[in-house]
Amino acid sequence: MAAPTAGPALAKAEIVTKLRQGIADGTYPASTRLPSIKSLAAEFGVSYHTTHAAVHDLAEEGLVDPLRGSQGTIVVAPDESPAFQRRAATAAAQLRQDIADGTYPAGTWLPSRAELAAKLGVGVTVYGAATRILAKEGLVHSRHGQGTFVLPPDETRSGPVTQRDLVAARLRQDIADGTYPAGSLLPSRLDLAAKCNTSYQTCRQAVRALAEEGLVSPHSGPAVVVLAPGETPRPVLSASQQRELVAARLRQDIADGTYPAGSLLPSRLDLAAKLKVTPLACREAVHVLTAEGSVAVYNGRGTVVLAPGEAPGPTAMPPNLQERIFRKLRDAIQSGTYPPGSVFPTIMQLAQQFGVSSRIAHGAQRRLREAGLIAGPKGHQALVCSPKDAAQC
Repeated sequence: MAAPTAGPALAKAEIVTKLRQGIADGTYPASTRLPSIKSLAAEFGVSYHTTHAAVHDLAEEGLVDPLRGSQGTIVVAPDESPAFQRRAATAAAQLRQDIADGTYPAGTWLPSRAELAAKLGVGVTVYGAATRILAKEGLVHSRHGQGTFVLPPDETRSGPVTQRDLVAARLRQDIADGTYPAGSLLPSRLDLAAKCNTSYQTCRQAVRALAEEGLVSPHSGPAVVVLAPGETPRPVLSASQQRELVAARLRQDIADGTYPAGSLLPSRLDLAAKLKVTPLACREAVHVLTAEGSVAVYNGRGTVVLAPGEAPGPTAMPPNLQERIFRKLRDAIQSGTYPPGSVFPTIMQLAQQFGVSSRIAHGAQRRLREAGLIAGPKGHQALVCSPKDAAQC
């Protein structure tokens, strides 16, 4: 029988089907080498990458065994190869023993396929067949692109393994081996989603599961702190509380000389790690101190502590857009442009007035609420507070 051929539009799935058929009907006999990927690519009229991916899929199925280096790819036809089955069974027995004696405890990930295959002295295809044996026994669960997860015993398993369980297990293992030591911050949910090839929501649920176990802080914001064993988590602070906490701490450190006049404040990331808050809270706290005249932000240099009464230099960065709008509105309220008891403009009206996004307008309005200059229930237009009522607004 002639080798299967196809036109240039042949998809990877079709190449896999044709090669699988060729292995089944003897076109590519067991224990022989497949043609090189370059030859197959020319034969099928597709790219090297597409052909390589098709051969990789066959290896995942256990039909071929890629050899190390440039030795080629062997057709193994596992259903017709007792030797292959014996090697897979031997590798599975070794893995089963390692799981039983705690070398690979339940709830953790096995080492990479290449690493374990080398340790067991088999090819990656034989290793793949071994893990499929263990998967049928309910000992492991393999997830493409992520690895192989050791399952807990049936009597302790509450349901099928979810993607959240796999991400939580990965984070548990990273915390246990010191990748994320106590006191450090976990990566953001977006970074975790990219690393684990899953969704933001799944990573959020996984982090929440770790918080319930007492491994990380139960934080509502993006900063999640790894807890030491037995450590009591800190209470959850809102964004405004974090900002005020950082601003108060910086004021105190400036006053007691920890950061003397002329010195640079630590970066936002360093402050966030030190105070266990979000980098955004540190950024907003610096804006507060800039407005108070305690510090000045210089482009390319950092945040410099100012001496009492010292004016920022000409190269200091101006306050950000949200801060400038807040100041203009604050001055307008204090000057009577918006008299006490009057209806304050909505977020959309402020955005149109200043030609900014609704997010920036919302931030400026939030600052006015926190300063006690306007008040009102969420979802309704705010009213301007009178000076005597500002403390109660």
